[in-house]
Amino acid sequence: MLLLLVWRYGWRGGLWTMSPPAAAVVLTPALLSLAGQGITFFHAMALLLILSIGVDYAIFCAETTKEHRSVALVAIWLAVLTTLLSFGLLAFSSVRGVQSFGLTMLIGVTLSFLLAPLAGRANKNLNVQEY
Repeated sequence: MLLLLVWRYGWRGGLWTMSPPAAAVVLTPALLSLAGQGITFFHAMALLLILSIGVDYAIFCAETTKEHRSVALVAIWLAVLTTLLSFGLLAFSSVRGVQSFGLTMLIGVTLSFLLAPLAGRANKNLNVQEY
């Protein structure tokens, strides 16, 4: 993912775009450990999905202009809401593996959403065309 982001935004912009989802992937297991959860295969699979979803949120923030930032954040917020409703509710399952996957998604997607606006720094030198 990083190579494609560097190709699109340059080194600095690619790192700014990749840093929010990477931070979410690093912070999620730490928060799970603080909650007393052991890391399992289901947690690891959810972390891969969090990275992919977080990159999507970051790209939306990186591609938007200042004039359209509020519209982009509403779009991201709606995407987060549907993701949390579909995956986050799995955290309340009685099946241990499903619960682990859902709890990881709940924490990771929330962190990705909160950190995604940092990727807006990637578009300083990007010529975003208006349609």
